[in-house]
Amino acid sequence: MPLTPFGTSLGVGLMGLSFILALAEGKEVKPSNKILSRSLVAGFIWAAFSLLWSDDQQAGIDALSIKLPLLVAGLSLFYVQWNKSLLVATGKAFITSTFIAALVGILWG
Repeated sequence: MPLTPFGTSLGVGLMGLSFILALAEGKEVKPSNKILSRSLVAGFIWAAFSLLWSDDQQAGIDALSIKLPLLVAGLSLFYVQWNKSLLVATGKAFITSTFIAALVGILWG
């Protein structure tokens, strides 16, 4: 599996797991602006319904497979309580891993 889809899948999987754990423990944060989270869900549902009248079903499924991680990441950012020091460490890890993946991509492929 190439590095970029693997890293994306791993990152979104961890964010989804933190979202599920926060819901299970009752530690989720209620966002003050519910319009943003509802619009994320509505946009994904609209994309799923657009698959029904699409000529190319496989292209629609491929588009949904790209939009699903965006939905999971967005919802987990809205509903999971983030510790500031953890957020800074996660940001540094993201920047470092992106830089390393870019270097590997340039040197390897």
